[in-house]
Amino acid sequence: MKFAILGSGSSANSCFFKGKNGAFLIDCGYTLPRWEEKMKSIGEPPASVKYILVTHHHTDHVRGVERISEKYGIPVYVAAGSPLNGLHERREFRLLSGFEAGGVQFFPFPTFHDALPSAGFSFLLDGVRVTIITDTGVLDEKMFRAALKSDILLLESNYCEKLLERCRYPEFLKRRIASVYGHLSNRAAFDFLTRLREQPQCRLRRVYLCHLSEESNTPERVEKLFLPLADESFSITVCPKNQLIKGFCDDTVRKADSELLYCSNR
Repeated sequence: MKFAILGSGSSANSCFFKGKNGAFLIDCGYTLPRWEEKMKSIGEPPASVKYILVTHHHTDHVRGVERISEKYGIPVYVAAGSPLNGLHERREFRLLSGFEAGGVQFFPFPTFHDALPSAGFSFLLDGVRVTIITDTGVLDEKMFRAALKSDILLLESNYCEKLLERCRYPEFLKRRIASVYGHLSNRAAFDFLTRLREQPQCRLRRVYLCHLSEESNTPERVEKLFLPLADESFSITVCPKNQLIKGFCDDTVRKADSELLYCSNR
């Protein structure tokens, strides 16, 4: 399995994954030319992408999706009820109902965000289970169970509560970010990860902390808080704004069992 966080943050987010059955994207908040540059930087032709999954319709996640879909003839999977249109081919999934795309089994779960519908994903790729949880104001037990069974977790660590209080954002935006349907604070993400690590059945080996705010967070603050949780078998990577992060899998990432996390197509 090959993957890369092409970039994350308040302005643009996109992840690339490639397995034995082909490659796909989760979100693309970059313009078409910028995304093509990022694909070149990881040595992958844009045409290698077979489909795109969308978490939600905010611009920092879908800015380039329509043009990419049209130019390369790529189908796009969106949650039922999503307003995203203008696609080469629109395919809908339902939250809390597993579906198959390109030979990969996905389980989409709802996140708490002000862009309904909004989804996170857990999926099995070449025997490695990956879970993505971003753009959510709170975390629930569905997310916890998905993360607990995962080898790799991409987790939002959006803002520092102290920096949010004194940053230049207007008050209404600060309230929105800190609300149940906003974003995840560093402390909430830290508590979630700490709880996961305390479980004997936790199989996590790689954690990527992403979607850091440009105004109310810094990579240094995130590193200071989280790195004490890391050890020789448990890595934590902080993803600064728009920085390309190439993921990797080696023998320390255990292979997940082949059964679905939840029942498919129920």
